[in-house]
Amino acid sequence: MTDIDLIASYLSAVTEKIESFGPLIANWKIQEEIDMTIGRGFIKGVITFFDGSRLEIVEQLPITRQKYRFHLMDAEQKLIARWDSAPHHTHLSSFPHHKHTSSGVEDHPAVNLLEILDEMILLLHI
Repeated sequence: MTDIDLIASYLSAVTEKIESFGPLIANWKIQEEIDMTIGRGFIKGVITFFDGSRLEIVEQLPITRQKYRFHLMDAEQKLIARWDSAPHHTHLSSFPHHKHTSSGVEDHPAVNLLEILDEMILLLHI
């Protein structure tokens, strides 16, 4: 399977997962792009949940590149969590991967959008 095939399969799985949330999602808009010449893809978008919380998404594909930012905030735009791979917390054992919460920054393994969507049910108590 080529990187392009893996990216296309991943994008389909993301759409399927989002649609499986049904009425738990009030609105969602995901922009997908695949550049066949360099074998990379990109996802950018926002998912708004029924309680007004929002998940902002930026992910570069294939997921083995692990460049991402998933920013979850409540209906008042307060941070719930942000997972990202920006290389600015060199002291963490999971560098460059980490998670921001209202308590600060913590170690966190690399994640992808499918894994974050799996966590939404627990985080949002839905």
